Amino acid sequence: MRPIILNGHERPITRITYNCDGDLIFTAAKNQSVCVWYSVNGERLGTYDQHDGAVWWLDVDWTTTMLLTASADWSCKIWDVETGKCTDTYTTVNPVRTCGISYCGNLIFLTTDDTGKKSCEIIALDKRDSSHVLLGGGQEAHEVTTTAVGQGKFDVRFYHLIYEEEFGRVKGHFGPVNSVAFTPDGSGFATGGEEGYVRLHTFDSEYSDLDQRVF
Repeated sequence: MRPIILNGHERPITRITYNCDGDLIFTAAKNQSVCVWYSVNGERLGTYDQHDGAVWWLDVDWTTTMLLTASADWSCKIWDVETGKCTDTYTTVNPVRTCGISYCGNLIFLTTDDTGKKSCEIIALDKRDSSHVLLGGGQEAHEVTTTAVGQGKFDVRFYHLIYEEEFGRVKGHFGPVNSVAFTPDGSGFATGGEEGYVRLHTFDSEYSDLDQRVF
């Protein structure tokens, strides 16, 4: 397979995700911008630029009208996907690490880092109400295992869910792979690497002939 290369970030990629229809792909990195692209040809449509720190996570709702981003600048922002306008900002006392949108689009969640002065939190927010509910927090910090540089260390690998056996491998990145996202129809996937590149892959025809799909 020959991937499409998306080159729009100057810092390591932190998160990539497709919208529900699969025609758009959103990418975040350790720089302050979020990019949106056509998945079919890799054309960049625009950016979302109001964060003052690395963007760690993002999510888009099922209707592709709302984008949610989590940043190291201690904020979580809601964006209008079409116009690129920031419609709301939630500030915290810690850097925001992850975020997500419910299926109905009314609820969002965000998680914060443990900075030592304040424990990490999991927070749920109702967009219809300015109040918020603290669901949990204070989880223990764990050491992060990094991948050593070496042959095949930065490949994307496929494993059988039940037998845990590797049955496929894709090369291309020359740094750790930080994020992987499948297209909604299962015809391909995207990868984001520490070196700052996003690679869009489409499965070969042989993949559709497999008796056991990845999903």
